[in-house]
Amino acid sequence: MNYDFEIVVPVDPNQHYIKKRIEDFKKYGLLNRKDLNIHLTLLANKEDNFNTWLESEWPEGIQVETINCPKNHVAQKIYHYYERHIKADFAKWYIRIDEDSITDLDGLDRKSTRLNSSHI
Repeated sequence: MNYDFEIVVPVDPNQHYIKKRIEDFKKYGLLNRKDLNIHLTLLANKEDNFNTWLESEWPEGIQVETINCPKNHVAQKIYHYYERHIKADFAKWYIRIDEDSITDLDGLDRKSTRLNSSHI
């Protein structure tokens, strides 16, 4: 496994209010990273020219990748990711969140690990 988390976020920076959300998400969206290895995949629109902007100015320790999806609907972007891009054993946990969420990654890792080990 390369990462503790593979985080998938569908985005549409063509919409002004979504672009502002992404700017805030870069600053406040992924909290308590500690020493976790994070890979963030942003599912953008096919025609987006925002990849450089989307992949810049993230906190240290977050590897960012942008995938330009053939369809612009959120569900179609997720399906495209699962059909064409997801990699087995790439991460310990795979999560899909929105660009307007705030996620405590250390807490999520601890609780998920505890829950998973109690069901094995």
